[in-house]
Amino acid sequence: QNIREIEQRDENQILAELAGETISEYIYETEIWDWVPQPDGKKKKQKIRKVKLSWAGTREAARAKGNIVASDPVVTDLEDVIRIVVKFTDLANNFSVFGGCHQPRKMKVNDWDQETGEIKGSHLEDDPYCFQKGLSKAQRNGLTACIPADWTAKMIDRFLKASKTAGQKG
Repeated sequence: QNIREIEQRDENQILAELAGETISEYIYETEIWDWVPQPDGKKKKQKIRKVKLSWAGTREAARAKGNIVASDPVVTDLEDVIRIVVKFTDLANNFSVFGGCHQPRKMKVNDWDQETGEIKGSHLEDDPYCFQKGLSKAQRNGLTACIPADWTAKMIDRFLKASKTAGQKG
């Protein structure tokens, strides 16, 4: 479920950028249930906080790191999905990874009750932005794998500090 939530949040960022909006949410903070080791050696299921770079945050972390180049995307049109693969190379470390995405051609659209405003079902429609979503997700997946974990941690810390400072001003 956490993965689906992150995917939806990234899709929302992608669509917002397509609409010309400026994205300032560089991290996502979520809570999940996980097994956590206890002092007695046993594990206890409890809620833990997870912080992850958003699509915009991943792109900003890659820009800040620098020396990462992308190949032209390889796009394969399939019946129900578009498959996109992009190769990223960290020139400073001579390290390459691939980022890929299978993006459905159709999107789920909620059906609303006109009187109550409640969701009463859903249906699938052609997604006019499936290519843009897929390309952005392939880039996100490749860049995420190309950025070293310690660099990602530093960027998350920087973004957390910046969001706390912004929260104190408002």
